[in-house]
Amino acid sequence: MINSLRRIIVLLLMALSLMACSEAQPINAFVKGSFAEIQNRYTDTPHMIVFWSQDCAYCMKEFTFFDNALSHSNKVKLITVATDPFLSADVIRKLHHDNNLDDVEQWVFSESVKEKLYFDVSKNWRGELPFIIFVNEDNVMTKHLGILKEIELVEWIKQQ
Repeated sequence: MINSLRRIIVLLLMALSLMACSEAQPINAFVKGSFAEIQNRYTDTPHMIVFWSQDCAYCMKEFTFFDNALSHSNKVKLITVATDPFLSADVIRKLHHDNNLDDVEQWVFSESVKEKLYFDVSKNWRGELPFIIFVNEDNVMTKHLGILKEIELVEWIKQQ
């Protein structure tokens, strides 16, 4: 009886675990043309595309205040792009989960020559991080290279 109950509990836990995994936000392969795809998907919608790396300390700092900043408006969409080619889905999901960003659209560089993707995003970008592209509802794009202060982010979000 006890063994049967244990088996049932184990099976239930496994089923719940599988359900949680299947509901996880997909991680999209960022290849040449992905930037244009994102732009087309969010036409007339304020959004920001955050390019980050697991080795970028400033990027990690920014991740800690995205959730709070986004709470000021439900109109702004956040899209994140890991610039570490083929970074593990587990690493990406853990970072997003730890910062309450599970529902954010997630991408990862999926080409071995990153420079092609840099050029596809911006002809002058050489991969410096942090790099955020802000796009307002009029589709006006503003590029921010370097450290972003939380107050600057909140101000931009409130303007949308």
